[in-house]
Amino acid sequence: MSVKMTESPKSIQPYLFHGVQLEWSDTSDQAHGPCPFCQREKFFVSTETGQWDCKVCGAKGNATTFLRQLWAECDRRTNGQTVELAAQRRLVNNSVLVEWGVTRSVVTGDWLVPGYSADGKLTQLYRYVRDQKTKKTVLLATTGMPHGLHGVNLFDPRKPDVYVCEGPWDAMALWEVMRSAKVTGDGLAFTGSVEASLLARSNVLAVPGCNVFSDSWAPLLAGRRVFLLFDSDHPVGSNGSTREPVGHAAMKRLAGLLSRGGSVPGEVQYLHWGDAGYDPQRKSGYDVRDLLGDAGATTQARIPALAELLGRLKPVPREWVPGGSAKAGSVEVATLPCRDWKTLRTACVKAMNWPPPGEGLDHGMVCILACIVSTPYMDDSVWLKVMGPPSSGKTTIAEATGTARKYVFQKDTMTGLVSGYQVDRAGSENMSLAPQLNNKTLVIKDGDTVLSDPSLPKILSQFRAFYDKSLRSQYGNKMSADHEAINATVIICGTSSLARLDASELGDRFLTCNVMDSIDDEVEDAVLDRIGYRMVDNLKSGSSTGAAAVNESSLRMMRLAGGYVEHLRENSDDLLAALEVPPAVLEGCKRMAKFIAYMRARPSAKQLERAEREFAGRIMSQLVRLTLCVAVVLNKEKVDDKVVARVRKVCVDTARGRVLEIARHLYAAGDRGMEVGQLYLLTGQKIEDEKALLQFLGKIGAVEVFTPRSRGVQSRPRWRLTQSLRRLYADVMVKQK
Repeated sequence: MSVKMTESPKSIQPYLFHGVQLEWSDTSDQAHGPCPFCQREKFFVSTETGQWDCKVCGAKGNATTFLRQLWAECDRRTNGQTVELAAQRRLVNNSVLVEWGVTRSVVTGDWLVPGYSADGKLTQLYRYVRDQKTKKTVLLATTGMPHGLHGVNLFDPRKPDVYVCEGPWDAMALWEVMRSAKVTGDGLAFTGSVEASLLARSNVLAVPGCNVFSDSWAPLLAGRRVFLLFDSDHPVGSNGSTREPVGHAAMKRLAGLLSRGGSVPGEVQYLHWGDAGYDPQRKSGYDVRDLLGDAGATTQARIPALAELLGRLKPVPREWVPGGSAKAGSVEVATLPCRDWKTLRTACVKAMNWPPPGEGLDHGMVCILACIVSTPYMDDSVWLKVMGPPSSGKTTIAEATGTARKYVFQKDTMTGLVSGYQVDRAGSENMSLAPQLNNKTLVIKDGDTVLSDPSLPKILSQFRAFYDKSLRSQYGNKMSADHEAINATVIICGTSSLARLDASELGDRFLTCNVMDSIDDEVEDAVLDRIGYRMVDNLKSGSSTGAAAVNESSLRMMRLAGGYVEHLRENSDDLLAALEVPPAVLEGCKRMAKFIAYMRARPSAKQLERAEREFAGRIMSQLVRLTLCVAVVLNKEKVDDKVVARVRKVCVDTARGRVLEIARHLYAAGDRGMEVGQLYLLTGQKIEDEKALLQFLGKIGAVEVFTPRSRGVQSRPRWRLTQSLRRLYADVMVKQK
């Protein structure tokens, strides 16, 4: 006889859930009915174990294999019948449903959405049906089977970012727009190339519900940037009771779970709907799909909404991860007292493959410390780009100073300085990053990710305003955030790709410090040897986390670096006041400032009427400040030639680029100059681009064009440096070598 599901044995409930017509009795351990695959009356399921087999078609297995075969049959027979569902779910194209494995059951006719284990195996089939109580269409999990994660079938372990949505429909809507959006200098733009899109570096997953997460899924997120995108739920329930917004609470809970597990993400950010945990201007339950769908019915129309969505992302607050780790394997250490550069440098030599004074990492550490020392003083701040090949040690030395948490604020990457929303007009609940940086140095350890961030134009705009100490923002909900007179410095670490940040018409705020121009084989071998021995020591220590994972010499170096930062910041007034600064030093800074201003000049991408370079005043302030602070770091009583040599290296690093390459060739050519054809062969640039750049440089007084005559015969035009720039080049690049 046929029995209702509530009265059925648990072992056969998955089959009944998917419409298999089974009959059973108390006298038999086998339920039987028509096979959903061949429709013959020879389908048997054990009421004790849930194992099934068909005596006709020979198919057999357990409940999980039943779900997999059912999905495969449905996918084979019904693929392509998704246009109506895509429109109902406000998706742009029905192909996204096919990609995510959505199909229609050949047994019940219901839509089925697959869920997967972390290894990409189908373990759950959700039925998309109308709930008789709420009269809403909902996803129901197969009875008796564990929940599955959506989107794992598309997961690429090579991609560093993972977006986790609440429900598969949100994930599909996000996935298809990210697939058609790319980052440009002006924000997000449409692209027809998946390889150039945001999806090229991002995975999109979906939990079946905001309060559903299995520990077995955590390895997919380990070491990656994770973005939680749950719904904006209002704090008032259906019965009128007040509660914490459900989506906000779920993101908070999940961030805590991830921070305490064995598979810790590299960073966790969340969708900040508002400082109260929701957006009061939109309906309760407003989600990612609503935000994108409200923008239009095409991916092009939805790209601005995607930019808004990504602009709302912000790092999870520290209180969300009590006792957890912000980054896998991170170590919190106390500082050690350190009052001189020699002590710290000795520790660095023991901990790392340390170069001679003034070179590589030694030069980088001094510049980083000098930037930190300069923080509390007004006027133009010293902001620093520390550049070098991957694994060259730049992040290590920057991270070492971060043990001085009172003065250094570390971030793995950056998505913005302001939160975007606040609850009250007084701003008492505004949790922006900017005010947390007052009197501190912000260290961004992975600056390359900033370049590919969809919010790059917004980030650069905020940084320019922040540098000028006038960061003001006005938002659509009539709230505002004004962060003025905040003294802070910024250090951003990355590869040579950071040179892209120089392309700012308002003038670059950063000086540059290269810790390694090219990879030397002997240096690399020495570093690899040191890493090998360190790994052996770590494995033999019997611990994979905490201080045991950092060898003793490295730990001491980190603690001393923090202690030296504390000493320098606490005594900077006295140390700077006692410093002797010869007038020739200021004259040298002036010439270096003008040289950088010429070398950083670029034709405007936004206007053609005027050709101009940045005024050298800001650079002069930065170089003078850097010079004095380098002297303090090196425990000098007077700014001497060794100090000036380090600052000159920063000057040359900051000046690097196409203009410096042209200047180098033209300086070598002297008065005879060079033809454009000769120059473009040396630089490897297109001749049209070289002509345009030379014409621009001519307008700002860096180069001049002339037509030589030989025995009365006029030759082709040639280019040479102007006398003033030739003198600057000689002072900065030649005389002091």
